Amino acid sequence: MSDKAKVSGKRSRRTAILAGTGLFFLLLAAIISLLKGRFAASLYDQREGERWGLSGGAAQISCFYGSGQALKEEDIPELQYQLEEILKNRSISQETLGVPETARLFALGYSGLGQVEITGKDRTFTVNAVGAGGDYFLFHPVRLLTGSYFSGEDLMHDRILIDEETAWSVFGSPDCVGKSLDINGVPHYISGVYLRENDSLTRKAGCARSMVYISFDSLARYSTGGFVTAAYSETSAVREEESLSETGADVSPNGDMAEASSEEAGGGITCLETVLPNPVEGYALGIMKEAAGSPSGMVMVDNTARYRDGALLDLFLDFTSRGMQTTGISFPFWENRARAWENILSLVFMAYCLCLFAAALVLVILIVTWYRNKKWNTGSLAKKASDWFYDRQAEKARIAAMSGDKAQRISADETDPDFDFSDLDDPDSDSFDFYDEDEEPDPEDQWDAAEDAQAPADDTEGSVNTSEHEKGYENEK
Repeated sequence: MSDKAKVSGKRSRRTAILAGTGLFFLLLAAIISLLKGRFAASLYDQREGERWGLSGGAAQISCFYGSGQALKEEDIPELQYQLEEILKNRSISQETLGVPETARLFALGYSGLGQVEITGKDRTFTVNAVGAGGDYFLFHPVRLLTGSYFSGEDLMHDRILIDEETAWSVFGSPDCVGKSLDINGVPHYISGVYLRENDSLTRKAGCARSMVYISFDSLARYSTGGFVTAAYSETSAVREEESLSETGADVSPNGDMAEASSEEAGGGITCLETVLPNPVEGYALGIMKEAAGSPSGMVMVDNTARYRDGALLDLFLDFTSRGMQTTGISFPFWENRARAWENILSLVFMAYCLCLFAAALVLVILIVTWYRNKKWNTGSLAKKASDWFYDRQAEKARIAAMSGDKAQRISADETDPDFDFSDLDDPDSDSFDFYDEDEEPDPEDQWDAAEDAQAPADDTEGSVNTSEHEKGYENEK
């Protein structure tokens, strides 16, 4: 094998390796993108904007308040009125959005955190409690095993939603819908039993023990302390729940009284959530800022946009200061979990960007290698382009000439009443006698044509000239 062939073979193998590497990075980027989308889609409490279904789009906005800025339940009607007026002033209505007149333009849910003592079958438990109001379960559709959610619009605020662990501890079965539990001596009827999320991230976010959902009114009346956010390991959580069952006291795994969060009993509404029309990016966020204001003790989040690529890139660039908390706000466990996923997905997004960058770099290397080993130059490319353009023009001219010749033949033969126009489509007929550019002209035909061109138009003159020529020839003889 010649040296030239060896060099060519090595170059081909190098090119194949580079191309394979580029395809690998592209495939890896596609896989990472799919995983990122699946992880974001699994966070149901961040996706009400997508579920709301308004034409033109909607967005979920969350407001979190510190203990000094917490709202009261009587503040909610005023906030709803403000939202209605802002939408009206901005000409946002059912008609402009193309939805039925009975459709709601927005929904509002609110909540607070605390602890309550529940008694059932002569056993008392202290459990974490979420006081839910408005459309809270619209934003947080926990997984029900039996029963149904309750609503803030219910006339009686005596409904309770318990987790599976509490149902087994009190009733020995999750089939307990309709039965009652006492909270501070007041009966509350079980509307449903739900499955509490028990993954590692949720436990670390602050939901590590049994928890019930009650109306916000009941929480404000009967809360005995702050929501316990301490996260335990799985074995510690089991041991703590066993202590609860036996003693009825809320103790930590080391035997001391568990330290509660900074939220005081009946501390007010610390989380306000709404879904609003969002025809353009940031529109709903602007409406909520106008309605709720921007006090120093409040953090507002656009849940719908928080996992998009632009937001994740901004988060990654601000990664070092993300963990710093200077507002004095204790976020609920679902927001802590959402923020943890923001951190994770920002890293996943950067891995996706790196894969795309690597694939682009490989492509640049391939282009440079191909250019260096090219067997052409700019002049040859220009000549080829010019030749191609000339051939195209010549072909168009030939087609136009053939079309004109055919038209002349038809015009000449139209005076012949016996002319058969169908012969124009018959290649074997005399009428279909076009010039074939590939056919060599007959020399005899060329000679005859030349003689015809030189022949005189008058036959008599031609005969006289012939006679004179013959006389001259005879004189020479």
